[in-house]
Amino acid sequence: ILTFLFQYTDNLYRAVQQLVQVYPELGKAPLYIAGESYAGRYVPALATKILEENHQDKHPINLQGLIMGNPVTDRLSIVDLTQVFYNWGLVDEQGAAADRSLQEEYQHAINKGNNVLAHDLREKLYDKLQDIAYQNQLYNVLHDAKGLTDFSEWVTRPDIAEAIHVGGIAFTFSNQTVHTKLLPDFLSPVTPKIDVLLENYKVLIYCGQLDLTAPCVPSAAARRRDWRWSGRDAFLNGPRVPWWFNGTVAGYVKSGGNFTEIQVNGAGHLVPLDKPTQAKQIVHNFISGQVFSTPPDYRLLDPNPKYQDYTDLHTSEVLSNASEVKNGLIVSVVLNVLLLVGIVVGGIMTMRWKRGHDYYNLPLSDNISDDHILTFA
Repeated sequence: ILTFLFQYTDNLYRAVQQLVQVYPELGKAPLYIAGESYAGRYVPALATKILEENHQDKHPINLQGLIMGNPVTDRLSIVDLTQVFYNWGLVDEQGAAADRSLQEEYQHAINKGNNVLAHDLREKLYDKLQDIAYQNQLYNVLHDAKGLTDFSEWVTRPDIAEAIHVGGIAFTFSNQTVHTKLLPDFLSPVTPKIDVLLENYKVLIYCGQLDLTAPCVPSAAARRRDWRWSGRDAFLNGPRVPWWFNGTVAGYVKSGGNFTEIQVNGAGHLVPLDKPTQAKQIVHNFISGQVFSTPPDYRLLDPNPKYQDYTDLHTSEVLSNASEVKNGLIVSVVLNVLLLVGIVVGGIMTMRWKRGHDYYNLPLSDNISDDHILTFA
């Protein structure tokens, strides 16, 4: 696993070195590493490599920050894929029940660290969820198709190929060979790298609200829970505010401790494709250090609740609910035991009464024949 991770990280690093050699004027220019989706794995890996090499290199690379869109980081941050579909109303309780065994197998494979099996089960789980929901793609919950035809046509134009210096290399949006090669990296942890990087660089993560494959809410919850760096409290306790852009709420921004997190409304997995103008503004503001505008009449909560206050309240509610369930269960058990005891005691008393009154089941005396008359010696 680590061998291949180091291999593609080293290749990316050498590509950056070659870029600076070809364009020496960029040697001291501020560098921002950006990418989408799987970039949540290779962007931190490349940044970590640059950080390590800069301590030894006489000509360090001037890395200033990281930008990741709907990044896939640690797989444990998005395990319950069925819940994502359920929250969007794409499946109900029956649909969720139909996927339960696959969901549990996927969780088990992740816990065991089985890269290939976890990947295969994830694909099967998504396939089944999509079949149940008749959802054709995972990039945007509101779209029937990925809508990447225009991009593919644009990037393969001769003038664009010349501008990005790719020569005659053929372009494929989904390269199965690369996909297969990356399988051993499926479960490799990313969080430890990001914790270190946040101490040295500023980091931006933007997320399209309508994404099913790297959904915003569980991803953000995992970051708040798992990431540990010196600026964590500053980020967690900072306000999350609406971003006002072109006269409307374009999303929500939370920033602090070298980390900025943005949810982009109306976009899916590929924010620059769904909301290109907003994506450009996000990158511009982040690099230039400009503040994201809020609605003219927007007012912050005063006082702004602390993150710990929310988690304590949430924990209290969970414990309270659990206590209520437990108390209800105890009462139910006690009542059922009392009912059972009552039935048993009632049965015993009835049998005793019947034994003391033999005529209990006999017909009335007016209808008793001689054959039914009991005689005693």
